[in-house]
Amino acid sequence: MSWPAVRLEGRYYAGAFAASSFAPLTSLPIAGALISATGGQYWALVVFTGLCYGVAAVCFVAARVKAVGWNYRKVF
Repeated sequence: MSWPAVRLEGRYYAGAFAASSFAPLTSLPIAGALISATGGQYWALVVFTGLCYGVAAVCFVAARVKAVGWNYRKVF
């Protein structure tokens, strides 16, 4: 790997961490609002968390398909 590629990799990591930093900042107030809205019960928070994991899984699959196609045996 050459040095320019390493510099680009650092940019990609920085971009990923910058994009993912908004999740913790927004999820705690959302969680508090959901718990308050349901009268102290956690079922809405569980549904919200499950939906977030589902969206994340779809994004991971989309990234993999974009990178290597639909061939599930191919490794990145």
